[in-house]
Amino acid sequence: MATTGELLTARGWRSASGLFAEPLPPPKDFILVVSNHWGPAGPGEIDGHDTVVTVGCWGLGKIDSALRFTPAAKTIAIKEGSRYRLVFAPPHFRTLENGKLVQHETTGKYKTWQILDPLEIPFATVNAAIRYILEKRDKTTDPVIKQNADKTLAALLRLD
Repeated sequence: MATTGELLTARGWRSASGLFAEPLPPPKDFILVVSNHWGPAGPGEIDGHDTVVTVGCWGLGKIDSALRFTPAAKTIAIKEGSRYRLVFAPPHFRTLENGKLVQHETTGKYKTWQILDPLEIPFATVNAAIRYILEKRDKTTDPVIKQNADKTLAALLRLD
């Protein structure tokens, strides 16, 4: 979902929240930009009915609501990553009620893997972030936002 930019839309965020045990509404302050090259950084650690999975990537910066890009601090790390704790839980579904996500548990013996840690900040790969900025730039009439978008695009095009 991060590689296609789905986490940057309300619909995509709702879809992704179905994978999480504790969904949160999408934040509107900023998005994180990660490298196009990412994947598992190591094997999962299985313990009974849960497991920990590490997804490796490089954090490259963030884009704020005014479409300004701020690069991440330099690091000597070979690779960075996010750890996700998966739990074996009853399936559930969510509905949007009065602007808030409401979770409904199902009953029965069917179980599914869910990500225990909440998805708090939308993120996208460089390529998805470029598409996002292009769409936002084309929709705005604000000259400052357009200028910020142009600077951000120039910065993103230098990243990999």
